[in-house]
Amino acid sequence: MRCGFNPTITWKPDASTKIRLSYEHFHDERTADRGNPSQRLSFVSPSSTRFNPAAPFVPGGDVTRYFGSPDLNVAPANVDTVMAFVEHDFGGGLSVKNSSYFADYKKFYQNVHPGNGPLSGAINPIDTAFSRAAYNHETDRENLFNQTDFVFKGSAGPIFHTMAFGTEFGRQTGLDLRNTGIFPNGTNTIVGNPWDPTYFGPVAFIHLFPGAFSPGISTADSNSKYRLNVGSVYARDTVEITPWLQVIGGARMDTFDIAALDQNTNTHRARLDNVVSPQGAVILKPSENVSIYGMYSVSYLPASGDQFSALTSGTVLLAPQKFENKEVGVKWNIFPRLLFSAAIYDLNRTNVPLPDPNNPGFFIVSGKNRIRGFETELKGYVSGDWQTSLGYAYTDARISSDTSTAIVKGNRIQLVPFSQFSWWNKYQFTPVWSAALGTIYFSNSYASSDDTVRLPRFVRFDGAIYAQITPTWKVELNVENILNKPYWASTDRNNNISPGQTRTVRSTTFVRF
Repeated sequence: MRCGFNPTITWKPDASTKIRLSYEHFHDERTADRGNPSQRLSFVSPSSTRFNPAAPFVPGGDVTRYFGSPDLNVAPANVDTVMAFVEHDFGGGLSVKNSSYFADYKKFYQNVHPGNGPLSGAINPIDTAFSRAAYNHETDRENLFNQTDFVFKGSAGPIFHTMAFGTEFGRQTGLDLRNTGIFPNGTNTIVGNPWDPTYFGPVAFIHLFPGAFSPGISTADSNSKYRLNVGSVYARDTVEITPWLQVIGGARMDTFDIAALDQNTNTHRARLDNVVSPQGAVILKPSENVSIYGMYSVSYLPASGDQFSALTSGTVLLAPQKFENKEVGVKWNIFPRLLFSAAIYDLNRTNVPLPDPNNPGFFIVSGKNRIRGFETELKGYVSGDWQTSLGYAYTDARISSDTSTAIVKGNRIQLVPFSQFSWWNKYQFTPVWSAALGTIYFSNSYASSDDTVRLPRFVRFDGAIYAQITPTWKVELNVENILNKPYWASTDRNNNISPGQTRTVRSTTFVRF
């Protein structure tokens, strides 16, 4: 179930100023599903390799079979967000926008899923057993951010400048609390039947920390209170040297100040990082409707990851990960409302944490990934009644340094297919009625970066019918996966592989007033 409301007020005290205030409450509650396990190929470990990968397991070919618990697998979330935006034009080419956000997240999820045990969740080679695991996780969070952006447009002699500069300040605080599921056998794993995979038994969720409870378990559950302070300053100048040549240069300086209290051991850890991210681009316009560009940019991610929820003895020592991207592309307005674009890029990710084999829980900062690819898109109106969106992407995403005995140089990065294709067409038959048909294609990919479980390629067809009943009333009927073909949509490691939705029909009514 999902529900929410989002009242918004916009006020213009004068011709140069606009103020917008907004509040949103959102509630989402659903049955959690961590998906299907993979098929173990042999009793020998490892049972599959990157040269002989396994595949997802589907009992009797039915992707709707549920490997969780209908009573225990829950995922409620409540989000309250307050936003305020102030825009003002000072005149003389100078304008400013200030944005403030406060968000309170209350999120909880609880899962029974394939995992743990000697099989690590996979189906054994004779299709008679798999191991289950369970946990629950509370991730409460409060975010407060303020961003100010100034834009100045003006000339310095024959050269026209568009200068942007501003700041961003924010604070994130939260709780990260995980509990392990203990089954009636007194351990954190239990054997299940893959042909009857749904679990209806009890589970006791217990917080495991060193010395408290150890049914053959050595890893403690997380129990972290944390805070992150960020501060950023940026400046960028777009210089129009001639009508056919633009040069863009800029930089952003970020401060990441993170601290976390491990409440299991009452250990406080903190780390401070200051990084500078440059960016630059050159844009050529050989004609009014064609742009050719080249760009270079650098960005960083703190070693605590994108959740910022904990620091350990190992991660507190790590420098931020670095992302360095080079890109060349073209944009062509074929018609006033039809745009073609294409780009090639080379993204290098360095300082990726690698587990230290001699010091469990610690890392070596030398991991590397390289992602190279090509993207192209045709989007807009072919005619007054025919709207299209046609896209293709080729992505070669690989591990470029050995991470472990399983994740080695040359492996493909998880969940990144070589080829992705999409095509969506909408046609307006009458002023009231229109319809759309589209398809997406993904080539094969891997469930994790050890490349031992391969997800097969798939094609999916979707469609929609639209009715503009009155200028203020509109009705849509959307059908996803028209042919009801099974496919694999996402995964969290090798044995939590989520199938895509079967044929799904949705009706939506829009009212403007």
